[in-house]
Amino acid sequence: ALKYLLFWLKSVKLHAPTAPLILTGTFVADIREAEKLIRIDKILRGLVKSSFSQIIPNVDEDLVYFPIDNKEGLGIHKLRRVVEEKARDDNSVSEQVSIRWMALLDKIYSRRDRKQSYLTLCGDIRHIGLEVGIGSSVEQEAALA
Repeated sequence: ALKYLLFWLKSVKLHAPTAPLILTGTFVADIREAEKLIRIDKILRGLVKSSFSQIIPNVDEDLVYFPIDNKEGLGIHKLRRVVEEKARDDNSVSEQVSIRWMALLDKIYSRRDRKQSYLTLCGDIRHIGLEVGIGSSVEQEAALA
């Protein structure tokens, strides 16, 4: 499980090196002893060491992750607060996006869902772009960036 987690952490770091990363541990209601939460924290700290500076720590509990439980609602409010804070700090959240760009993305998703296909080919993207009024390949690339 740790190899799998490390793979995904490295993948996020590669593709979004400046994006905030919030680790969560689920089913905290099943863990009765605080020592187990601390042991999990030590394992995670050893895994991430200083390689993942974008990880947002759980300052309130002095943990590198946020223990939560969906059934019991434990930890959800803290996690939501941190996610909202980080989203507000991100300038891209307030960036204006063309309605045509949103229409392009919506059409790509709806085609993918209908075909149940993972990939949409470049030729298909070009055609969809023309349908929504994005004729320039440069603008299409910008919309998908």
